[in-house]
Amino acid sequence: MKNLILLLSVLLSTIAFSQEKNDSDKKSQFDDYNQWFIEFGVGGNKAGRTLTNISNPSLNIFETANTKTFSGLHADLAVRYMFNDKFGLRLKGGYNDISENEDESTFEFNSTYIQSSLEGVLNLGSVLDFQNWTQRFNLQIYGGFGVGVLTTDFSDGEDYTATAVIGFTPMYKISDKVSLKMDFMGLANATQQFNWDGFSHTTTGSVDGLMLNASIGLNINLGKSQKNIDWYHLEHSENAETQSLKEEINDLKDKLSDTDRDGVPDYLDNEPNTVNGVAVNTKGIAIDQNQNGVPDELEKELNKTYATKSDLNKSKTSGGSGTFKSLVEQGYVNVYFGFDKVYPEVASINDVNSVITFLKQNPNETIQLIGYTDSIGNKEYNKILSEKRSKYIKDILVSAGISESRIESIGSGVNPNIDSNTTYSRKLARKVMIKLKK
Repeated sequence: MKNLILLLSVLLSTIAFSQEKNDSDKKSQFDDYNQWFIEFGVGGNKAGRTLTNISNPSLNIFETANTKTFSGLHADLAVRYMFNDKFGLRLKGGYNDISENEDESTFEFNSTYIQSSLEGVLNLGSVLDFQNWTQRFNLQIYGGFGVGVLTTDFSDGEDYTATAVIGFTPMYKISDKVSLKMDFMGLANATQQFNWDGFSHTTTGSVDGLMLNASIGLNINLGKSQKNIDWYHLEHSENAETQSLKEEINDLKDKLSDTDRDGVPDYLDNEPNTVNGVAVNTKGIAIDQNQNGVPDELEKELNKTYATKSDLNKSKTSGGSGTFKSLVEQGYVNVYFGFDKVYPEVASINDVNSVITFLKQNPNETIQLIGYTDSIGNKEYNKILSEKRSKYIKDILVSAGISESRIESIGSGVNPNIDSNTTYSRKLARKVMIKLKK
């Protein structure tokens, strides 16, 4: 019992030391992964060689000490540290209760064997790329050396041994922190003085005692991070070439997107919000050869319906313009815009033409341009967008020959007169309203 308490003390001290790991250690690719583990398991043991054989034919005595397969209690506790996703070290201690096989002709005995070992651990999941066929199972193999102490009913004192161990551990991932594990270990002792039963001395060569342990238990990842280095290979299952190719494809998709549908990808577009239907150059900038701030496509469309001087001389303000004035006063003359656009929709160009014609026919009239947006977006942004819309229409009118003093442009932000809950209503909300100033 004293030896078991000592072993547990060593393990707990090691765990405590792991929690005080120096934060100034050199950074590596595994710094985001928890590399410390505590493990425990319970199962059985099978003590094989060496056991006492009592044979006296003259007295008709044939008795051999024997143990039942994995009948004796085995328990183990370990702490493990992984240097990387493939290699690590483990300090493990085990307790074994050894007794006779009651089903066979053997004398009664009871022994206790406590051992501890320092083991090198190899994580085959990362080495052999288990992620190619499973996302839950892993396998570790290990080997190492240690010491043990055997206590029996027949021998006096304690029998100390040097031990070599080898084994493998299948694992099943329950969560990022916890794995179910099975452990199968074989150990071989040197310097063992008594047989497992303690009834007689060993008579073997350099290897005195053999034992098999099998247990099932839990593997618990220590640390605050949710990343477990035992399953590092799952998170890095895609090789660098495949991952790089995916990133390049995604970048290419982003680059080939054309928000304003002017035929120039966004990554080459220096003016990514040109109005639909307007001709652009190879850099996505609306063509404006006379540098008057109005795209040539819009200007051509406006020129088709601009009133000429001869037209003005023939036209009377009481004619068509009177009807137009009535429509403006009733709020029927508006210029509409696409979502988040500063340029008017092509369908609204005729309304802009009508305003120009009206103002040229009625030189004493002044107007007010009131910009609106739909309800999408924050208040401050919509206020600025509405101002840009009304200013843009004003610039068109001024470029058409209307005095700037006759035009007032303001932005009112979100349109309060229209409930922007549907796509259609939002289209109606995005506009510049033309009003006559009294």
